[in-house]
Amino acid sequence: MNEHKQFTQKTNKLAHLLEKLTAIVNSEALYHDISIYADDVELKILNFQIKQHLSRQGLQESDIKLATDFVTKYINDR
Repeated sequence: MNEHKQFTQKTNKLAHLLEKLTAIVNSEALYHDISIYADDVELKILNFQIKQHLSRQGLQESDIKLATDFVTKYINDR
């Protein structure tokens, strides 16, 4: 497989993962103010919910980790 096709497949996979993550965050986020997730316990609960949803949808552990790492980094960097 050439590099361009492989790159395209990986970006498509990432876009699909972000769509799933967005749906989960929309359905599971209990608060409209994300500052609540600055509390480590609340962030762990959100990440657990994300892991549950994505694993039920059959995503690989590496994709689930990518999603939870993204959420954690976003919350911690804001």
